Amino acid sequence: QSHRVMFRYAGNRKGWHVCIRCDGHLHVDEHLAIVASGDFGWHVARGAQDFTAKATIFTNGEPPALSEARLAVLKERGIAIETEPIVAHIGKGNDLLGLRLASGREVMADGFFVDYGLKANREFLRPEDGWDPKVDDEGLLVVDDDGAVLGQDDEPIPGLFAAGDIVRGASLVVWAIRDGRDVTERMHAYLKAKAKAASVAA
Repeated sequence: QSHRVMFRYAGNRKGWHVCIRCDGHLHVDEHLAIVASGDFGWHVARGAQDFTAKATIFTNGEPPALSEARLAVLKERGIAIETEPIVAHIGKGNDLLGLRLASGREVMADGFFVDYGLKANREFLRPEDGWDPKVDDEGLLVVDDDGAVLGQDDEPIPGLFAAGDIVRGASLVVWAIRDGRDVTERMHAYLKAKAKAASVAA
């Protein structure tokens, strides 16, 4: 329910994006709205320079979590930062067209990139079911070099592997595909070893 606006405006050209490398080409010479306050906004804004010179970062009421040096670069590149809270989305059907700010001002854009609300969903890994994974400061699962999820004791949880956004956060699709491939191979090796051990025991 809390993310219904996100889902309504996701999955099409005139909606939300999370990866500038994946979707930046859809908005050549168009105005991009980047809803973020820190590193994500910085990387999208800089990556967008390959496609367009027109971008605005919206921090949604938060102070920009960027260094003075990065703020200086954004200013030099003409990338504005809006710190007013966003109170409404302006859309038509499934197309997102703009954002309404707390002052009533409406800012229209052609493409939208978002960091807010991208929280790792690990609710199915409940302690009462025997799962107690270790997470980092962003709520992402902590894994070892084999993609095995670590428990609170920093030891791998037997049979539990993870890859993609639940580990990296919102990132390039190609990274998620690569990580998923690697972890799948290790899962296969784990299951094969378990089956062999069970066969020997029998």
